[in-house]
Amino acid sequence: MTKRTFRSQMTCLRLGFALVSLFAWGCETVDTNATAKRISTRTELIGGPSALGEVGDFILQNKYIRAIVQDKGFSRGFGVHGGSLIDIDRVRAADEGDSSGGRGFDQFGELFPIAFLQALVPERVEIVNDGSDGGEAQVRLFGSGGDFFSLTKALNQAILNSHELPEYELDALNATGLKGAPTVGYDVTYGLKPDTRYIRITVRMTNITDKRTACPDGWTCDSSTGVCDRDAGVSCGDTTCDESQHCVDGACTALPFCPQVLDIPSSAGELALNALGVEPSQFQAPLGMVTLFGAGNDVFAPGVGYGVRFALDDAYIAGADLPFPALPGLLTRGLVSTSRNGISYGLFSDPKSTTPNFVQNRTSCPGGWTCNFESQACERPEGEECGESTCKTTEQCKNDQCVDIPPCENLYERAYGRPVGPDSMLVPFLASAFTGVFYAQTPDRFEAGASIEYTTLFVVGDGDAASVMDVAYALQEKEVGLLTGRVTDGFTASPVAGASVLIYGAEDGPVNQFFTDETGRFKGSLPPGQYRARVQQTPLLSDPVPFELVAGESEFLLLAAPTPGRVAVTVRDKTGRLLPAKVTVVGITDADKAMLHPRQYLFDVHAGEHWRTTDLVPDDPETPETRQFIEASEYTDNGRVVIDLPPNRDWYLYMSRGIEYSVERVKVNVDVGQTKQVAIVLNREVETPGYIGADFHLHANPSLDSNLSLPDRVRSVVGEGVEVLVSTDHNFVTDYQPTITDLGLQNWANSMVGLELTTLESGHFNGYPLIRDVGATTKGAFEWSLQPPDTIFDTIRGMGELGPDQTIVQINHPRDTILGYFEQYGVDPLTGGLPEPPDCTLPLTDPTGCIIPPNGSAFRTAEGLSTFSYNFNAIEVLNASVAGRIHHARMPASLDGLADVPDELRNNPPEVGAILCDGDSIAHAGTADDWFNMLNLGHRYIGTGTSDSHDADDHPGAGRTFVYIGTDDPGEANSRTVIEGLQSRRAIMTTGPFLEMTINDEHMGSTVSSPGGEVTLKIKVQAASWVDVDEGIIWINGQEHSRFPIQLNEGRFRYVETIRLPKDSWVVAEVRGDKSMFPVYRPVDLPPVLIADAIASFADVLGFNEAALGDLQPKLIGQHKPVALTNPIWIDIDGDTDDDGAVFEAPGPRAGRCEGFQVVYEKHRYFPDEPIPSLIPQKPTVTTSFGLPRFKGDILDVRTVFEQFGRHAH
Repeated sequence: MTKRTFRSQMTCLRLGFALVSLFAWGCETVDTNATAKRISTRTELIGGPSALGEVGDFILQNKYIRAIVQDKGFSRGFGVHGGSLIDIDRVRAADEGDSSGGRGFDQFGELFPIAFLQALVPERVEIVNDGSDGGEAQVRLFGSGGDFFSLTKALNQAILNSHELPEYELDALNATGLKGAPTVGYDVTYGLKPDTRYIRITVRMTNITDKRTACPDGWTCDSSTGVCDRDAGVSCGDTTCDESQHCVDGACTALPFCPQVLDIPSSAGELALNALGVEPSQFQAPLGMVTLFGAGNDVFAPGVGYGVRFALDDAYIAGADLPFPALPGLLTRGLVSTSRNGISYGLFSDPKSTTPNFVQNRTSCPGGWTCNFESQACERPEGEECGESTCKTTEQCKNDQCVDIPPCENLYERAYGRPVGPDSMLVPFLASAFTGVFYAQTPDRFEAGASIEYTTLFVVGDGDAASVMDVAYALQEKEVGLLTGRVTDGFTASPVAGASVLIYGAEDGPVNQFFTDETGRFKGSLPPGQYRARVQQTPLLSDPVPFELVAGESEFLLLAAPTPGRVAVTVRDKTGRLLPAKVTVVGITDADKAMLHPRQYLFDVHAGEHWRTTDLVPDDPETPETRQFIEASEYTDNGRVVIDLPPNRDWYLYMSRGIEYSVERVKVNVDVGQTKQVAIVLNREVETPGYIGADFHLHANPSLDSNLSLPDRVRSVVGEGVEVLVSTDHNFVTDYQPTITDLGLQNWANSMVGLELTTLESGHFNGYPLIRDVGATTKGAFEWSLQPPDTIFDTIRGMGELGPDQTIVQINHPRDTILGYFEQYGVDPLTGGLPEPPDCTLPLTDPTGCIIPPNGSAFRTAEGLSTFSYNFNAIEVLNASVAGRIHHARMPASLDGLADVPDELRNNPPEVGAILCDGDSIAHAGTADDWFNMLNLGHRYIGTGTSDSHDADDHPGAGRTFVYIGTDDPGEANSRTVIEGLQSRRAIMTTGPFLEMTINDEHMGSTVSSPGGEVTLKIKVQAASWVDVDEGIIWINGQEHSRFPIQLNEGRFRYVETIRLPKDSWVVAEVRGDKSMFPVYRPVDLPPVLIADAIASFADVLGFNEAALGDLQPKLIGQHKPVALTNPIWIDIDGDTDDDGAVFEAPGPRAGRCEGFQVVYEKHRYFPDEPIPSLIPQKPTVTTSFGLPRFKGDILDVRTVFEQFGRHAH
């Protein structure tokens, strides 16, 4: 290590500017203005893997960075509206684009402001300064809070006082009746100076009621309500107007509003907060930003490094007692994202802001005292009598003497033990690099014409955290020293490019991070202090090297990267042909670590090491097979793959090719720098003549929540033996076929173009096969906001490659709480019916029924009827991302081992297999039972199995659909043959077993005529040697008819049953096994981040966080286990008895209700004449988040966007 001064290098920097700018970005002397302009040609776009800019948007540019602000309209990203920052990149040598778009490398998702829980609706976007004057180039948008008929419209308007509200407080909580004009206006300015590497984003809120007209002569303005008033009414025809009316054309008419002082919250907001147990006087609404870094970026926070998600988990626990609105979450002074693609980003609050900081102002004082935010001292309205004197408002009386009251205690400092400041930021939620950040707050009172504003600084770096932090240190005016260094291989001493160098300070996690260049060198700045450096180069992390940095001086480090061993694997079939395949590396943890969480010893997420998935088997120190973990997995498209491994320990290689092939295991141990060769043969064990394996739900990096390149996406799915790949990126139309051809895989797989139309209000819908519009930024995705389902479905079909009649509209994960179509529209889980619309006639006596249901044009017609549409084709019954939740939650055969079970249920258990209830609603609805309900109603929806995979480790192909097309040659599996096969309904959903069913020798999808009702059912099961199948179930009209054991013989099993049916019926077969599919399909051992975790204590107070069924509720983690379901066969026993032209009469819904903890049905199995009972009432909330109920149909509630990504937080 060497030291030298570098003060002489500061000649190009103005006095007082941090030293770092010199060595971070150079000392350019070119004097180039910043510019702002409206994009007129596609050559001006930025381009890149996440680019969404389009002609008509606005671009800001200086000599360092380029940024695009979307024009008004619907968001092309994952927000709700335009006006957001959507593309940003460094200026590159060849940045001019062509007719197809830009050539940059934008990797950013989207950024937009939030006020409390409300997004912003831009009304216009314009250039304020084009930069030609040499100053800051500025683009500004103007707008207001959202004007949608949703619950949070009511909640936000009441709390923020952002719109004209009805006179009666309860009416202000009726979302359907709110039609008032905005009282608060928003403008957002995106500014870029000529010599900066950051965008300055200033959000201003203004009380715009000063624009109202003055009251007529003789009337006065009540500034608290903004209503003109006078002492007495006026005669008007045959009546007398009240004090807030005047007479117009013989009728009493309300006067216009007048300038108003806005109390935050309003009186209606106080009512809502009181109802939620929140003291209104202690409430200030938080303000901040939603930042969608995107899954292509790794989020890094100084002090916790890359372990942001786990620091957030810890913060939920440590901050559980924080009183609302002080939300638990991660405290930080900056959020950074890094990538190995030469672009990084950073989000910081303006350190010089004068706007009250939400974190800093969450304070506590003794009873009767309040905190003066400016002085940070506790005070009371009047001085206290003390002996013969009166104390000051900032003093208290003790022993007849006035003494200073202790300063305000910050709630966050008390909970987390770390200081906060005017630039502190709170991160209450992060999922898949999707981040919510709060740091400003509203005032208690807002004078007419007054404004408040808060500023965000968005920094652009060159890939690592250090290039962002260099700029941040300068903005924060911190003294710094210069750190330089070089990383070499510990075995060969050759320079290591692309290594990650982690810098640790006094805190446990890294405070900064560097990537080495092609010569192994790195450079950046740090404040003075004692540090440690480590090198992370997958799969190894070096020991720490201590060093000290002095302000104004430099330090050089020579660091050694640990050297791995290497294994080279070749995979062939029995003919010698090289196979696309997967290699999974499994290790055994040490016996003395058996009781520890793997994150405590096996890997370091804070240093950026990847997660090691465990087998989810309880550890036994004496049994190595219970302590397995997955070290790595790699796919090959050509049968050859090389994997780096930690040296000098035993590893087990599992070679696989999906559920039709065998799995082979080989033990290896490699030395430092050594390469071992492994060659194996995989055998095909499952024959699927006539069937083709398809995955109808796949994501890659065109989806914001995926970081998987198209080659890696294709390689991973084909490596699992899937033969038809359907691209379904979020709001982006992708085509895999060119990639399949480029990889030479056209003999192994084919593809269809698809789309997952991702709404924030109605659910997620797949469409395929589609035409890809190569000229559009999103390649054909369209505006979904406020569109009813029929419109969405018709638009998808209008994009169909084969025409509307051969375009599949598939409902994805219909029971996901926020992402699910059935859940959002309140589809009854017992009958498939819809809830009745509420009566919201004003004035309201009880607002509950008008707040809870979804509303707006996406949900209700003008007459108040549901817009739910049955006009879709398929239901994603088996989604491997939510495996284990296929059926409604049912009573298990035993409660042994379940500690948390209600006493009433334990003492009086429901019958085994009974559907479980939570109050008067189904406890946890499952998609298969919803599908059964729809079949009972007469809908012949296709059941599909999918993976919903977002990355290569995210079980691609674990859920798939075998479709009969008459051949198992992938080359014959084109769009038309697959869709025709799917529409025939001869299709199998599976995670492992191959299952075929016939009735009277007719196949799935058939309608069988059987007068008298006696039929012969045959089941044939196949499974690879590593796939367990031990039980089968026959479902008739949605009810379990029979259950039978399965014992495979050389991977085969047959079952025959004669069934006598009393009426027309449909039949579905299901088989399953109880053994884990580890390690071929890795378990889900990392639960998703749920917003409910952020407000656990507050939710408990409200009673939302109670788990009524305790350990009986479905788990968020678990092993993948084998399951397969057929599509139905319909049996007609009596012809067309109802003269509707169809021989099959659907059985209709069963009549049932919740009693206690279970559903109770009446009489006997079939109920042809039983009237349908009233629908089971829906629960009032979908979930609870940020301390308040999260309601259906609310696309302006930013929590809705958060929930979209929680499940895919890989």
